[in-house]
Amino acid sequence: MNSSWVTINLDKSALEHNLSRVKEYAPAAKVLAMIKANAYGHGLIETADALTNADAFGVARLPTAIELRHAGFTQPIVLMAGVLSEDELALALEHELTLVVHTHYQLDLLEQAKASYPLWLKIDTGMGRLGFLPEEFPEALKRAEAITKDLVLFSHLANADQPDHPRNQAQIDLFLALTKDLPYPRSLANSAGLIALPGIHFDWLRPGIMLYGASPLENQSAKSLGLKPAMSLYARVIVIKTLKTGDYVGYGSRYRCDKETTVAVLGVGYGDGLSRVLDEAAHVMILGQVCPIIGRVSMDLITVDITGCNVKIGDAAMFWGEGLDVAEMAASANTIAYEILVHVSPRLAI
Repeated sequence: MNSSWVTINLDKSALEHNLSRVKEYAPAAKVLAMIKANAYGHGLIETADALTNADAFGVARLPTAIELRHAGFTQPIVLMAGVLSEDELALALEHELTLVVHTHYQLDLLEQAKASYPLWLKIDTGMGRLGFLPEEFPEALKRAEAITKDLVLFSHLANADQPDHPRNQAQIDLFLALTKDLPYPRSLANSAGLIALPGIHFDWLRPGIMLYGASPLENQSAKSLGLKPAMSLYARVIVIKTLKTGDYVGYGSRYRCDKETTVAVLGVGYGDGLSRVLDEAAHVMILGQVCPIIGRVSMDLITVDITGCNVKIGDAAMFWGEGLDVAEMAASANTIAYEILVHVSPRLAI
């Protein structure tokens, strides 16, 4: 939904392009497109519709998978944390979902149901989060094989966005040792891994952030990777005023004008998902002009310095999109592009 104050656009052709870039990195591998968290803030159904050439979808929550089925998507849908109850398992079976299994409790549920499901068996090789520990894996595999032969073995790297981190190789070596000679497809690469660690492409890729046109690596921009931003966010100028030297801007009087300053107030704020901790290093683009954010971000408003710029009421300020990498906004908030994108408020729904 685009209001008179804020416009958020989804470029489906950019999503399609970014998926093609994923496939260029590993043409022989299948693609599990990660569309969890409302497709990283981009809109679940709209994004899935643009990514129908992916081999499967990955989601975090059962209601998301069911929503996709009700919308008519027939691709395999992998429920990345699996199910936690008999009721959830029944719904997963009804909607023909592929389940991740990472605990013996989940195997108990599957055995009791006496049904055969396609499964992704997760191994904890060092993330310390979900997955069977190495010493648990042989028994878990034996139990999973008794349920189905449609298995994928996978793990998750804790430091794929830092390709030279020594823990990467330790996790890779452990994954290889545990899965050696097993007759099942394997998966280890997320966005960062498939770009920076070509030796771990294996059979299934699990791209997330790069599908949306953002780089997973600090030292490489999205543009340098040939990615296109799928989302752009604009806010209208609703007020322009000139402040005197010594005047203050925003809550807490944190920003003091050190000269006569022309400011524009934009109709967007942390109520729309922008970070309250954005500082003067953050900027927007208005008609190609760089305008720094000044003062504290409010719930519905942000102030920018437009001194010397040709700006009028109603002009659109771009926060990220074509020509302004979301990574810049993320760095100014001391966070990552993932968080900036997924925090876009439902009141700005695409």
